[in-house]
Amino acid sequence: MTNLSSQLGQLETAQLVRRLAEPDLTYIFKHALVQDTAYEMLLKNRRRDIHRRVAEIYEQLYADQSDEFAAVLSNHYWSGEVWERAANFAILAGTGALRVFAIREALGHFERALQSLKQLPAPSSLQEYEALIGWANAAFGYRHYDEQMEHLARAEKIAREWNDKPRLARSLYEIGRVHAAQGRYGRAIPVLVECFTLADALSDDRYKILPTFVMGMTTLDVDLQQAIGYFEQAIELAQRYEDMDIEAQAWNAKAIVHARRGEFAASQAAIAHGQALIDQVKSPKAVSDFYLFAGWAFWEMGDAQTGLVCSKRSVELAQASDNMDCLCGAFDCVGFNQLAGQQLTYAADAFQEAIRRSQISGAKSFENLGRGGLAIAEFQSGRSQALHDLEQAYAEAQSTDLPMNAALMALALGEIYADMSDWVRSEARLNQALDFFRRNQMTPYLARALESLARTYEHQGETTQAEQARAEADRLTHELRQARGLLVAESA
Repeated sequence: MTNLSSQLGQLETAQLVRRLAEPDLTYIFKHALVQDTAYEMLLKNRRRDIHRRVAEIYEQLYADQSDEFAAVLSNHYWSGEVWERAANFAILAGTGALRVFAIREALGHFERALQSLKQLPAPSSLQEYEALIGWANAAFGYRHYDEQMEHLARAEKIAREWNDKPRLARSLYEIGRVHAAQGRYGRAIPVLVECFTLADALSDDRYKILPTFVMGMTTLDVDLQQAIGYFEQAIELAQRYEDMDIEAQAWNAKAIVHARRGEFAASQAAIAHGQALIDQVKSPKAVSDFYLFAGWAFWEMGDAQTGLVCSKRSVELAQASDNMDCLCGAFDCVGFNQLAGQQLTYAADAFQEAIRRSQISGAKSFENLGRGGLAIAEFQSGRSQALHDLEQAYAEAQSTDLPMNAALMALALGEIYADMSDWVRSEARLNQALDFFRRNQMTPYLARALESLARTYEHQGETTQAEQARAEADRLTHELRQARGLLVAESA
């Protein structure tokens, strides 16, 4: 130790290194070039041995602070080619980074862990599972969905081989979440149902919180009655286990359901419940999702001004937190709120950005919605070819099982064809939209579609059908006015 102190003193006198902290005798090189030169002068085997020895000493000195020094230990064990220890501490460092929502840092650590395990002739499969599932947790909303599914398929396989129910439940939840984010609802539902079965087998409802919320998001664009049931269950579970992140998001997702049904007071009340929790939400990603759901709810209620404020806030927060999935939907939401305010150029720009980002992430539902929105904005701006683009987006929504997207586009097409006096096509598209809106009791959309359909029937000489459609449209419009009047009265 005396010899080392003497040598360090000589280096300090020569102004090559500088002492930092008295308690830990920490030294740093005064210039990075000096450090690089000294390092490169060492033979590879010597470097490896030094890194290994440094890691061992660090681990002994800071045995009670392994979490804090996990990244340092992982780096030294990696350079020392002690692969299993490198993987262990990389997983620990990644978990710590996730805890403070340092997503990119976490991804780097989990990737280092997976690379370390590949160097071993017989790596621990459970250790590999932890690296895979940690990576997937960090990668959601940030990396392409195909890459996520590749990692998750391996994690699921390991969990099934070990018959490890808690690990299987976790991997299936992540898989279901990715399917739902892609708009592959038919694939998401059976995976999430298995999560519920596992939670029952484990007698632990905590395993149901996230799957229940995701199931709500999966059914939101398919069956509103099912969706609201899942969101209410998610809220109850989140309250029971004090999961503010899920509870706040579930309230705003529930607000979307109420708004689509014309239950505006209930929608506003749900948003207020979520807003009351926002300061207790830990995850920046959850906050960006919260504002996205609020943006959609206000748009559904016809308040495009507030919807635009919320959706723009979601864009800002999603960019800051690398929430790529949210960002795709947020640009769509910005576009539709701007479209409602006839800000056509800005709306087109937002839809193009949603399409671009969705192509990067693989979010097919948001990409399709963006294409439909862009076509509407461009048609309203005078580009007649955009009508063909809208038909293509509608056909894609139908073929890829995106019923809400398809209904929105069918409604827009029906109204466009009516304005063009193409009554046959108008009737066909409006009836296709009506079927979905009626099944889901979506009063605002029903009233709008029936009003256009009544006009279409009148011009085709179908008087009885026109009268029936208009009578129903008038009744629903009256109900909506009452709902808005009640909302204004309550606000006052």
